[in-house]
Amino acid sequence: MVQGRLSLHGHLAAPQVEARLQYAGAQIQAELSAQLQERLPRYQATLRVDGLALAQVWPQAQGRLQATAQLQGTGLTPEQRRATLDMSMETTGFTL
Repeated sequence: MVQGRLSLHGHLAAPQVEARLQYAGAQIQAELSAQLQERLPRYQATLRVDGLALAQVWPQAQGRLQATAQLQGTGLTPEQRRATLDMSMETTGFTL
């Protein structure tokens, strides 16, 4: 079961979303913001997962997962879109 809190701020042209969740023993945080009113819209998002019990989502696995993902970009159309995504993952006690 997923538990937590989701917050929405701003307005349609500049939304901000924050999520603080608990799932499979993990603390999960997500933040998203966008500036859609600009000539070249900008957006950014961050996701952090700390202590996910792998066996609860993949029964053959053991261990815990920590992960971070960060996305930054501009433009919404294929011609304008430029984005970068940085991800990192680390496991402790991982076995199959």
